[in-house]
Amino acid sequence: MIQDTSLKAYINEVAPTLMPRQIRVLEVFERLPGRDFTNEELSKELEWGINRVTPRVLELRLKGILEDAGKRECKVTKREVHCWRVKVMQRETKFASASTFYQFGSKTNDAGIHIVKDSRFGITCTCTGFYYRKTCSHIEKAMTKKETEKHAEIAVLVPLF
Repeated sequence: MIQDTSLKAYINEVAPTLMPRQIRVLEVFERLPGRDFTNEELSKELEWGINRVTPRVLELRLKGILEDAGKRECKVTKREVHCWRVKVMQRETKFASASTFYQFGSKTNDAGIHIVKDSRFGITCTCTGFYYRKTCSHIEKAMTKKETEKHAEIAVLVPLF
């Protein structure tokens, strides 16, 4: 079974790569750790219609975040159905963050900043452009900065004789 603290760390790590409804589904697993849920049980917990829950579960399964926990009787429908649980990560993939963060000023909001997060789950940005297009100028700047830092590290490691 996955530890509560590990589950919270995992959800906090993957949350920036997920859409709001996917995050809400994962929050049920975080709020009630150690349990598996059927789609109907998630629907009841979230107070959502089943047609809103089922696609989110499928998306989370395709991302490798949820897995099939077998069949059992649903507490809502009393039928035998599949239930889902948060996939236990392998020991070598630690829950500790190995993310890199970049910060850039906002062109649209004088006092605002945007944060780019580069992690093993992908690269995300807090700006509106990324929310709609899944890419933005901040990510391009971060990738350029990352390449520059990478070349600087190589230059430091290679002795100059």
